[in-house]
Amino acid sequence: MAIMTRAEYARHRGVTKVAVAYAIRDGRISTTTDARGRVHIDSDLADKQWYFNTAHEKKQGTPEGNQPKPLAAHEAPPRETPSDEPLMNDRDAKAQSTAGSYSTNRAIKEHFNARLAKLDFEEKSGRMVDSQDVQNEAFKIARAVRDAMLSIPDRISAELAAETDTFKVHKKLADEIRKALVSLKDS
Repeated sequence: MAIMTRAEYARHRGVTKVAVAYAIRDGRISTTTDARGRVHIDSDLADKQWYFNTAHEKKQGTPEGNQPKPLAAHEAPPRETPSDEPLMNDRDAKAQSTAGSYSTNRAIKEHFNARLAKLDFEEKSGRMVDSQDVQNEAFKIARAVRDAMLSIPDRISAELAAETDTFKVHKKLADEIRKALVSLKDS
């Protein structure tokens, strides 16, 4: 029997202080008050009350009219286990608190299915292509540009060596570069 504050009990359960406050307000767990008026929670009793008054109702989906009444502080929870072992170990409690509801998980699944369907549609409609195809095509274009530029000196070096006018040398180089780039556009 561990007596805790609301904040300590929230950390113990792995929930927020607000969740503990709502559970107290709704009567799902009981509290005691000391001489100074501070609220304390018996964690063992509160764990059982939390389990029977909160988790069971949501898991089994009992109709709103048939929900069991919350346990009072002096009442013991009904025994469903043959021993005094805790009803849930820490790992089960954490799994329960982190696991989403069925509808939440279903919504997430449907969201990703919709995204996959959109990707499939865009690929089939030609709006999207395989990244490896794009990389291969970019490599081919870059290689063609490189080869066209590197072939210019081989074609015009003799002409440029004989030319003494810098204006004519510049014009010849510019023309050859332009021809090389135009030939790439056509291919």
